[in-house]
Amino acid sequence: MNDEDGKHEQNRGPAFSYRELADRTFGDTDLMAKLLITFLKDTPGQLAAIKKAIEADDGDSLCRLIHRLRGAAGTVSARRMWKNLCDAQPLCSSGRTPPGDGDYITLKRLVKELHHEFDLFYKAAKEEIDLGE
Repeated sequence: MNDEDGKHEQNRGPAFSYRELADRTFGDTDLMAKLLITFLKDTPGQLAAIKKAIEADDGDSLCRLIHRLRGAAGTVSARRMWKNLCDAQPLCSSGRTPPGDGDYITLKRLVKELHHEFDLFYKAAKEEIDLGE
């Protein structure tokens, strides 16, 4: 981490935006915690499903899974995960099943990046909100 608050990495923006989530939930910290806990619980399984869809060359499932996780990441203000998922969406468009070789390599890299971003998000979120751990 290269900045003073530990939430940015090489100018790529925050992994988690407390202010954005607070605005979205009208400052309801209980709702914020519930959303975050659900996201933190569900995301590892979603990441595993994305990896499985890539390995199975299942473009339709991959597109659906990326879209679903992108929505969830946006809801909880997982900014960097959301951005990566937005960038990946065109690689899995329904007309391109299965993804091409270059897309496959890019998508495999995406899974690694998403795991990393998820870890950063978790650390940043737990610094801001009591997740009852």
